[in-house]
Amino acid sequence: MQYLILFIMSIICAQCNMLDVYPGYGWDDLRHVDMSSVFNVLNFENTHLNEKCIQVYPVREQKMELVSSIIDVFDSYETDYSSDLFVGGSASYMGFKVSGSYSQNYQSSKKLQREENTIILRNHIDFIMSEVLMSPSCELHAEAKKRLVDIAKYETNNQSAMATYAAQLFVKEYGTHYTNRLRLGGSIAQDDHIQRSTFKTNDSSSKSYQAAAEASFHFTFSLSAKFASSSRTDDSSVHEARKEFTRKVVHSRGGRVSVLNSSIETWQASIEEAPVIVQRGIENLTYIVQPYLLPELSNKELVLVREKLNTAIETFIQMNLHYGCMNRNSPSFNWIANVNDSSCELPKENWQLGGFIQTCIEDHRLNPKCQNFKMLNYYTETDQCPVGFIRHHLHKKIQKESIYRRECRKCHFLWLDTCCTSYFEGIGTRTIDLYDCVSESKQFRSKIGSLKVANNYVFGGFFTPNKLNPITGVSKCPNEVFSQVSVKNSDISICISKQVSNIDNLPHYGGMYSCQKGNAMNSNKKQCPISYSSHVISALDGDCLLYICLKFDEIPEVKRLPSIILPPFFTIPLFNETSMDVYTVNLTDIDPNTTAIGTSSKSNGITYEVSIAVGCIGSIVLILVILFTIKKKQQCKAKDTKKIYDKI
Repeated sequence: MQYLILFIMSIICAQCNMLDVYPGYGWDDLRHVDMSSVFNVLNFENTHLNEKCIQVYPVREQKMELVSSIIDVFDSYETDYSSDLFVGGSASYMGFKVSGSYSQNYQSSKKLQREENTIILRNHIDFIMSEVLMSPSCELHAEAKKRLVDIAKYETNNQSAMATYAAQLFVKEYGTHYTNRLRLGGSIAQDDHIQRSTFKTNDSSSKSYQAAAEASFHFTFSLSAKFASSSRTDDSSVHEARKEFTRKVVHSRGGRVSVLNSSIETWQASIEEAPVIVQRGIENLTYIVQPYLLPELSNKELVLVREKLNTAIETFIQMNLHYGCMNRNSPSFNWIANVNDSSCELPKENWQLGGFIQTCIEDHRLNPKCQNFKMLNYYTETDQCPVGFIRHHLHKKIQKESIYRRECRKCHFLWLDTCCTSYFEGIGTRTIDLYDCVSESKQFRSKIGSLKVANNYVFGGFFTPNKLNPITGVSKCPNEVFSQVSVKNSDISICISKQVSNIDNLPHYGGMYSCQKGNAMNSNKKQCPISYSSHVISALDGDCLLYICLKFDEIPEVKRLPSIILPPFFTIPLFNETSMDVYTVNLTDIDPNTTAIGTSSKSNGITYEVSIAVGCIGSIVLILVILFTIKKKQQCKAKDTKKIYDKI
C-alpha cells in the first residue's frame, strides 16, 4: 500500500507539476504558497523520492465529517480564516490571525464582504486518504544549508548588514515556515454569503441561517442521510432563510470527476487516483537551525543564525501588517486593515511634527563621510528644533571601520619599486543619530466638540519605494503646500508644511517610535496612543522598523487591497561591507635593509605592475650594456692581435 501511494503521488506530481506534494518545502504563511525545497526530499535528479525523508501512512479509518463555520474576515480575533487548511490550526502572530491574509482566496472574500457587507457561512467535508510525514533523518537541501552557513560566516566576520541581507533573502526564497506533514485526499466546500445585519438579528435567526446553509450544502452535493445536519430547525424556516443568501461559491479539490456531476461515492472513489493536499502541518522556519542539521556551525553560530532568521521573519510580517479599525459599524472602519487596534475610538489628544534632524560624529582618522549623513531641520535649517519643539531620539547607527597606517618606501632594483607595509592602528567609529522634533504641548478634545488637526507644522504623510502615502494613496505629497523632505541614508520621504489653510482629510499625528526607541507621545512605549494606528514607514538598517502613529477622522478611499511587500527591505553596496581606512606615509630616509612588522604589500596593483615592467626594462638595459662592453673588449683585443701580426 505504501509503495502504491508513493507511485500515485509521483504520477500526480508529474501531471499537475505540484512540487508541494511532498513535505519539506518552504511555506509563505501570509500568501499561502509553497516555496523552495528546505529539505532534500528528492534525489539529485529530482525524479524519485528520497526514502530517508518521506514516510507514508494510509489512514485506516477513512471518514467524512461535515464541518460548519462562520467567516468574517474583518474579525482578526475570533475568525480564523484558514484553520481548516492546517493540522492543529493555523499559525498566529502576536495573537492575531493573519495567516493567508495575502492569499488570493482571502482577498477575494474580503473584497466581497466589504462591497456587499456580508459574512460567509462555510460548510465543508474533508476526505483524508493518507498522511505523508517528513522523517527526522532527512537532511537539509544543499542550497538551503549553504545559505544558512553563509549567514553564520557574515555574523562571525562582523558583517552584520550582509547577514541581515542574506537572512531576508532566505525568507524571500523559503518563506516563514516549512511543511513537515501533509494530509492527502479531497475536500468539498460551499460558501453562502449573507448580509451581516440580517444574520446578526438575533440568536434564533442566526441558527436558522446556519441550518439553511447546511441544507443548501447537502442539496448542492446530493449528500445522503449520514451527513444529516446537526441543526434542528423546521423545513419551512430553512426554506425562508435560504432566500436571504446573496451569493453561493462552491469549491471542490481532488478526484478525477466533478462532484457536482456525480455522486459523492463516485467522487470519493476517484480521490484514490488523484489525491491533493487537504491539510498541512507547518513549523517555524527557525526550527531548521539545529546542530544535527548544521554540524558545521558552533552553538554560538547556531544562536546567531537563528536570531537573524527570526528577525527577518518578524520584519517581513510586520512590514505587511496593516493596523486599523475593523469594526464595520465604526466611522473609522478601515477595510484594508488585517489587524484590529484601538483606532475605532475618537482621539482625545493630538500633537505636531516639527521635522527631523540627523547628526553624525566620526573618528578624525577616518575618511570624512559625515556630510553624506548630516541632515538639518527643514524649518530652522540648523541642528535645532523649532521653538516649542524638542529633539526626540529615534535611532542610532554605528559604523565601524578598521584603520591602517601604510608606510611606503622605494625598493628593489634601482629603487624603482614602491614597497608598502600596513600597520593596524585600531577601529574607527562613525555614529549617526536620527531625531524627530516633538511638540512640547498637545491639543485636547473638548467634552462637547471634536479634536481639530492643527494648521501649522502639519504632517502630510510619507512614502518609500515600498509604501504609498497613506493620505494620498500614491507616492507624492497631498499638494504643493507640502514640501517633500528626504531622510538621508534611508529611502524615506516625508511631507511637511509650516502652515496650511485646508486641513480636510489630514490625519491627527500621534508620534513616532522605532525598534530602538519608544514613542515620546505615549510615555516612551513602543506603541501608539489610544485611538491611533501604527504605520510602518521603513526598515532602518534593514531590520529596525520605524513606525508613525496616525488617526484619520475619515479613512481615505482605497479601492484595492495592498500588495505584499517582499524582502529584502534595503540595498547593500556592491563592495564588501567590512571597509577600512588607510592613510599613507612616504618614507625616504629608511634603511632599505630594515624589516618592518606588519602586512607587506605593494602600494597598489598598478604600481606593482609598473614596477615589474620598469625592473624588467632596467635588467634588459643592464644586460645589453654588459654585452656591449664584452663585445667592445673583444673587438679591442682583436685589433691588438691584428697589429701584432702586422708587425711580424
